[in-house]
Amino acid sequence: MILDAQGFILGNVTVNDAEYHGLLKGLTLAIEQGIQDIVVVGDSRIAIQQAQGLINYNQPNLQRKLAEYEVLKTKFNSVRLVHVKREFNQAADYLASKTLALGESWKVEDADEQTHLQLVSKIHEKLVKPKVLPNAGIQKDDPQGVETLNVPGPECAPLPAAAKVFAVITRAQTQESEIQGEPMGPLEYQAERWRRIKVHQDKDDYLLQLKDFLRGNTEKLLHAQARKLAKVADDFVLDSREVLYRLSQSTRDRPRDMVDELRLVVPKALQPDILHYAHEDFQGGHQGITRTYEKLRSEFYWHGMYADVEVFVKECVDCASGKGRPQNPGPSPGNIEPRRPFEVVSMDFVTHLPKSDRGNTFLLLFQDSFSGFVMCKPMSSTTAQDVAEVYEEQVFRRFGASSMLRHDQDPRFMSEVFTRF
Repeated sequence: MILDAQGFILGNVTVNDAEYHGLLKGLTLAIEQGIQDIVVVGDSRIAIQQAQGLINYNQPNLQRKLAEYEVLKTKFNSVRLVHVKREFNQAADYLASKTLALGESWKVEDADEQTHLQLVSKIHEKLVKPKVLPNAGIQKDDPQGVETLNVPGPECAPLPAAAKVFAVITRAQTQESEIQGEPMGPLEYQAERWRRIKVHQDKDDYLLQLKDFLRGNTEKLLHAQARKLAKVADDFVLDSREVLYRLSQSTRDRPRDMVDELRLVVPKALQPDILHYAHEDFQGGHQGITRTYEKLRSEFYWHGMYADVEVFVKECVDCASGKGRPQNPGPSPGNIEPRRPFEVVSMDFVTHLPKSDRGNTFLLLFQDSFSGFVMCKPMSSTTAQDVAEVYEEQVFRRFGASSMLRHDQDPRFMSEVFTRF
């Protein structure tokens, strides 16, 4: 039976806004009819799945619509959202098409049109599943042989962004665990993922002990273990699915009035997958240590996370091989080919020599790059002034000024005194 059916014309809105408007208007009409339990069916993937928490869009207009939905949802005892393909939702498609043709909002009041909407709608085929009991002889059209699908329980609640963790399953295990029948829907997948997260947490000895302590099951814990867990238990909490979270406390870097957030506690078995997701996956983008760590710490927690991120990023082959060349202060001079004697003179020190009778422990070498001629001068001091005086004595006075001096940028060669000389 159709209680009410209307079509609306909206101006200057996007498709997503129009779909959300249909959801909100439908809930409003249901409230006016005094309905307390409702099943909302639609072919809008964005509106339905964002309201379920399966996806999230940060556009301000969609966030406002989502907030309006949350307010209306509190006025019902239960609200179930079901996404169907367009072929099942022909009644709504008819309303939208005729509204666009009329160019104005309208309400279905004709009895023939209401009958037409009932006939073209296939929503009941999606919501109910015929089940024939063995040896019962029930016909397909017998209403006693029709069983309503069970509404998913709290274990099928939508996953937040922090809980998109997939347990590692080998191909052989997947083939062995294949189940014949209809594929699972999004809510069933979410429930299975929550179950795997809980199983992996229970396989971690420390996390299992912490869970037992939070439940009050301390009989199996040693006195030392209970004391150790009591120091950190206030920072952790269990949800209705028995999944362990860490409570992020306010710090100096965060506003004191900020609502504390829950971070999913990741067991050791899932930490490599999470590191891959945060760094190597297309959502990670091979960011550096700090950005990868900040991405993880906003949603996940495990002890020693920063050290693990640091090791993982430093050992990333793509990051090591994909970065550009190191920056140089200038182009390399390459092989300098002098055209005449003493045009280019190379110079360097030989240090840590045995002390001579005159107290010399250094040897300053000059070499002509054109002829290979070598000049040396024993020295007891290597200050910039002494180096400049030796160059004047050994090179400048004997062969004249050189066009180029090659050295290893030693501070004594780069000093102000030698540069001015």
